[in-house]
Amino acid sequence: MFDILNNRDEYEVVTLYDIHRSQRLIHSHLYEALMSGDISFDMYEFCVVQEPRIGVIFGIPKTHKCLNNRPFRPIVSSPHSATEGVSLVIYAVLGPMIVNEASYTSDSWHFLRKLNVYGQMGIFDPEKHIIFTIDDKLTEDSSLLESRLKDIKGLQNEQEQNILEMQTKTLSLEQHITSEFAKLHQLLQDKEQNLIQQLKEEAAGILGKMEENLSDIKCRCSIIQDQLSDIQLKMQLDDPLNFLMVFRDTKEIYIKPQTEDVLPDIVFANCDVSREMYNYFLHHGDWNEWKSIMRTVPASLTLNPDTAHCSLVLSEDLTMVRWNYTQQQLSDNPERFEIYACVLGREGFTSGRHYWEVVVNNMKGWNVGVTKESSYRKGKFSASQENGYWTLSLTNGNKFQVNSSPLVDLSLTLKPERIGIYLDVEGGEVSFYNASNMSQLYTITDTFTERLHPYFYVGGNLDEQLTLFHLKM
Repeated sequence: MFDILNNRDEYEVVTLYDIHRSQRLIHSHLYEALMSGDISFDMYEFCVVQEPRIGVIFGIPKTHKCLNNRPFRPIVSSPHSATEGVSLVIYAVLGPMIVNEASYTSDSWHFLRKLNVYGQMGIFDPEKHIIFTIDDKLTEDSSLLESRLKDIKGLQNEQEQNILEMQTKTLSLEQHITSEFAKLHQLLQDKEQNLIQQLKEEAAGILGKMEENLSDIKCRCSIIQDQLSDIQLKMQLDDPLNFLMVFRDTKEIYIKPQTEDVLPDIVFANCDVSREMYNYFLHHGDWNEWKSIMRTVPASLTLNPDTAHCSLVLSEDLTMVRWNYTQQQLSDNPERFEIYACVLGREGFTSGRHYWEVVVNNMKGWNVGVTKESSYRKGKFSASQENGYWTLSLTNGNKFQVNSSPLVDLSLTLKPERIGIYLDVEGGEVSFYNASNMSQLYTITDTFTERLHPYFYVGGNLDEQLTLFHLKM
């Protein structure tokens, strides 16, 4: 029996802590009833059990009352339990009200005595009637309800987990957005302050020259004004002979050749340079600085010829690939694809967020995305998520499919001419876009544990080629 009772899936252990918790709960309700006048103080004292104990358990084999095929129904004695006083009061109050009910039975012997009376009255005939107890039906119903409750709770737990994951991801994305824009705001604020400071320093330098030139002009103006006043004063002399003598002595001072008396130049601000420097929002250098801070870098990819299948022809700048009937004689290195017309990007990523675009135009078959560095290259294999390939493909010119787990068929009303691939290594996401209008096609989520390389598959048509589209910054 002890082994059975130790089965925690069937029976729950009741500790003194549970008893005392029940005691506090009962005392709280009794005290509320006492304060509201529903019970007297004597009844309160009678119901309160000061030192309750754990009841004594009895194992009585009543299989018709056992749920889930348990070996016996535990019956716990109630003397001096936390609920003993309340139970006695309830029995004292309700007992007289139900003993006269026809369905009332105090115990099994009382039930048998009532059957005997019913038999003498001709109401009950053991050969014609089948006796069943209500708790048999309740047991069946309880089992069904318990099963349904288990299923519902399972759905509840799953839904709650999904809600929690959604809330967590939303909060994480919100924090990410706030962080990224905070970096951008800081960059723009720093750039604003630097440009204003640079403008002030440049203006101060130019204004200094202007003020210095203005001071020189004013000084010259004052000297000329004094000379003019002196001449006008001498012209007022009454004695002509004296005037001619003064004029002879001063004419070389006041009247200089034009080549000797050069007027100062006006200092102007270089407006064209200022307009170029300050009249644009973000310059190329600012954009490069922004890219390094935001870490979402449009990748200028090139193809890795060491991985290209021998039927693929690559352009000299390693940005275009096409299929050819004639296979080339290439070294069979471990990185090269053996059967399928695939090639990888030379660049590999272990962290950060990266974006690149692939021109597919009217190709009837292609497959683009990323793959892990240790993925299959030799023999036959499926470019699936289970094998370390996260890709979007087109077959027969009209069937778009995401090679995730499970496979996802896409119904696209607009056939993309350029596919954008966005990789977030830490975030575990590979997203595909119609790069013409930046509409999102699908996002695959996973956990990346090794270096990832851009992946490209080219269909077997001579007039088709796949080209890496380099974004111009």
